[in-house]
Amino acid sequence: IIIKEAMANGRVLLHPALTAAAAELGIEPDALALAVVMVQKFRPVVLSGVVTVAQLESNLQANQAVAKLRGTEEGAAIVERLLREMRVDSDAYWKERSGLQWN
Repeated sequence: IIIKEAMANGRVLLHPALTAAAAELGIEPDALALAVVMVQKFRPVVLSGVVTVAQLESNLQANQAVAKLRGTEEGAAIVERLLREMRVDSDAYWKERSGLQWN
């Protein structure tokens, strides 16, 4: 499964649950957002959508974040908490996305 919009075009990076968990783990929110997708059981291929070297360098930290999330109860709890707190109804997501200026 290919995941194209793991960061919802950057909108997910503003979510308080993500920023708090990233601070708790000592990683950047974008790396955590990608890592949460990467640790899913369905083994996704995640497209980051970077456009700058700085974004690429930050996104590459997702591999280190995966290591923090896999194999520990704390990591599993963080993933479950983020999936629960950040869930968005698909109809609401597509309605918001279609209203963005770049569409």
